[in-house]
Amino acid sequence: MQNVLLIDNELNYLSALKEGLEQRGYYVKAAENGYDGYLILRTEPIDCVITDLAMPGGGEQFVRHLISLSLPAPIIVITGNADEKEAARIRRYGAKTLLHKPVTLNEVDAAVTKAIFG
Repeated sequence: MQNVLLIDNELNYLSALKEGLEQRGYYVKAAENGYDGYLILRTEPIDCVITDLAMPGGGEQFVRHLISLSLPAPIIVITGNADEKEAARIRRYGAKTLLHKPVTLNEVDAAVTKAIFG
């Protein structure tokens, strides 16, 4: 079972995506903000991080911080408002995949599978 960390400040979205990924066989730890997500990363083995970009407290800053830690876990960024320049910048930071909201469970599942297994 793959361990996924899911971070999003939209609680309904967070809950629905967590439930959907768990039904597909993932073990999912969820956090409502980057700080809580970071605490989970420090204490849990995580195979993939999925994080929203537009969160209070600086989602983009959180993504840069995650990448600076040189985690072995790939990072998938979900956003509702990234243009092509922003998307390119996020990929340059080292995010494995950028998904645009609204995303389907199938899209997220495929991104996680690709990020973990290549």
